[in-house]
Amino acid sequence: MARKNALIRKYINLTVKEDTAILDQPIYLFQNDRNIDLVFTIKNLRYDIVRNIVEEENVVESSGATYFRVKILKPDQDDKDREFTSDLYFVNGENQVVFNINDTFIFDEKNEDGSLPSEENDKIGIYKLQIQLYDSGLGRITIPEVEFAVLSPIFYDPETDGVIVDDSTVGDSILGQPDEITGFYEWYKGQIVSAERLNAIQDKIKELQIKIDSVDVGKVTAKEVSYESDEFTNVQDALDSLLYKSPTVTSLTTTYSGGTTLEMGTVLSSVTFNWAYNKNITSQAFANVSLDPNVRTYTYTRGIFNTTTLNLTASDGKNSCSRSITFTYANRIFYGVSNTSTYNVALLRSLSNTLSNSKARSFTVNAGSNQHIFYAVPTRLGGCKFAVHGFEGGFQKVATISYTNSQTYTESYDIYKSDNPNLGNTTVVVS
Repeated sequence: MARKNALIRKYINLTVKEDTAILDQPIYLFQNDRNIDLVFTIKNLRYDIVRNIVEEENVVESSGATYFRVKILKPDQDDKDREFTSDLYFVNGENQVVFNINDTFIFDEKNEDGSLPSEENDKIGIYKLQIQLYDSGLGRITIPEVEFAVLSPIFYDPETDGVIVDDSTVGDSILGQPDEITGFYEWYKGQIVSAERLNAIQDKIKELQIKIDSVDVGKVTAKEVSYESDEFTNVQDALDSLLYKSPTVTSLTTTYSGGTTLEMGTVLSSVTFNWAYNKNITSQAFANVSLDPNVRTYTYTRGIFNTTTLNLTASDGKNSCSRSITFTYANRIFYGVSNTSTYNVALLRSLSNTLSNSKARSFTVNAGSNQHIFYAVPTRLGGCKFAVHGFEGGFQKVATISYTNSQTYTESYDIYKSDNPNLGNTTVVVS
């Protein structure tokens, strides 16, 4: 909805706190202000009592919103056009909502002849504005409303008040002479805006309108209308170029609930994928299988049993786009505390674990009476270095055992143990 040639861009932070929204600066307009971009960054305010900090997040980004719609409630209770609803627009690349104040908002509907209504629809008063966010599946969340004011200008505005016939000028110069062919006057500064001249213009317009209405052009397509340029030969091609947007994959997901990091030994015999584009496309392929351009789902049945990347590619006939999804295999890394001196599979299963291919991490445990801190990683990841409170060391490798995971995959694990027990609440950094 934003325009590249917007006169003004006003950047506004809209912060949501529970069921209310707060602006970091007031919004006000004057009657007939237009072509102004209101750029909203929508933030969600959360207060973490435990850590005593305030966190903010961009609601558009965190919700995965792709589109937005703006609704406005005008202040006049008796106005039949009190409610205004914008079209559905894309959010911009910075995850912001850009609402343009233009004639579409100022005047809800034009007259049948294309002219603007005689009465002003941008009433003076307090307006309520509400933003609705949509994802690619048109799931919707609504942001609490905010208010803005439309004020009355203190100066004379010819756009609204008009000029006074026989009593207004357009500058300082002499009267121009009419064109010999068209009969129209060329206007110069200083000429009187007379009723006779205005009526002459209106009569000429009526005369031309009658001539236009009498021409039977039939049905003409934009393709049939010539367009003189070095690049285009007809209006349709020019419009297609002007309005063209490159294809993009807006989402690519899998219905498999286990995520894309799999425990070693896992075999996925069948996985279904879904995706969406920002526009219609003319050709596409998933995992090198060509699909009908209207298809948006595919079940992969060739099996996934090691690290695998699957690609989605598409084209609109002019440009192409792609996105990939990768399944990665890893085994579990174990960490925690225990008072045992038996280093076996039972020890590993008593500890906390995470699925990862990296031995490096930081974890915090509470080692009580006679308890040591343990850390166990696949031998293939190499030796580990430890640091506690900034000091290196304090751990020794005490055993190497064979471990079989829940997917019956077996490999060698190295078990590390803290030199000292009873360390209490301790953060360990492993590299």
